[in-house]
Formats: sequence, structure tokens, C-alpha cells
Amino acid sequence: MNFDRALLERYRTLLQTTDLQPAYQEFIRMFRWLRTELERQLPGCRFQGGVCENAIEYACFSFYPPELREKSLKLVVAFVHRSFRLEVWLSGVNRAAQCRWARQLLRIAGA
Repeated sequence: MNFDRALLERYRTLLQTTDLQPAYQEFIRMFRWLRTELERQLPGCRFQGGVCENAIEYACFSFYPPELREKSLKLVVAFVHRSFRLEVWLSGVNRAAQCRWARQLLRIAGA
């Protein structure tokens, strides 16, 4: 397998010359706090797992308000690193539910 040595060297340089690692750790600490705080404030919702980190593209956690769970849907709170933006996504509880909802939405949209 081939790796981009220049990018790996750039990553090493960033780790050695900036506060990238502690800054990222602080972000994760804050995002975990957000999840815990939402779980505390929304006792009727069921939260799934912990914070998922996705290769510094985004970090997310999901939860199910009862009204959405009945429809096989969940909410995902995601932080998109590149745009430095917090987003809320509506998602199926699993791949089958996502496909079912996608088909329904396509029908509604007339596609």
C-alpha cells in the first residue's frame, strides 16, 4: 500500500509545532459534554452510544425522541470539522429504515 509521505510529514509537523492534539482533545471533551447535557435535558429521549469520531471529518452522536423512534427515525448531532459547524441530521435508525425513507421521499419529490 502506498501512502502520501508528504501528508504524513505535514501531519507530524502539525502535531509537533501546533496545539492540534490538545485542541482536538478539548473539542472532543466539549462535544461529549454537549451529548451528556442534552441527555440530561431530554429525559424522554433514548441516546445511542457515545460520541463517534469519524477520521476528523465529523464527530456525532444520535438519539431517539419517542415520536421519531416510532417511525424508525433518529436525530444525529454532528460537528463537521471542515466547515466548523454544528448540524442536526434526520436519519433512519438503520440502513433498511434509511432506504425505506429515501424511497418515500423520492416518491414525494416525484423523482
